Amino acid sequence: MRRGEVWRYEVQTHNWLTVLVSAQSVLDQDARRVLYGVRVSADNPVDVLAVEVSINERACWLNLGDGLEKLRRGCLTERIDTLDTTTMETVDMRFRAAMDL
Repeated sequence: MRRGEVWRYEVQTHNWLTVLVSAQSVLDQDARRVLYGVRVSADNPVDVLAVEVSINERACWLNLGDGLEKLRRGCLTERIDTLDTTTMETVDMRFRAAMDL
């Protein structure tokens, strides 16, 4: 697993796409069962903390204003895509803005 990867997350009968935003050092620890991500939305949330992303050549959105999701590693079932470095830098910038860092 790599930071910036888009994964399908499945819990019982529900599933959605999420982008992994945990630090790479956290992702590298297989024993760590809880990771952090941001849910992917097909709709523009019209929020200053939203980031437009391209997943499999489709425009989608990450709304950092909705907060982080706690993800159980075992529920990440399929790697879908990976966001590019520039997009992840934008995600990082929006997180810093949200927390006034």
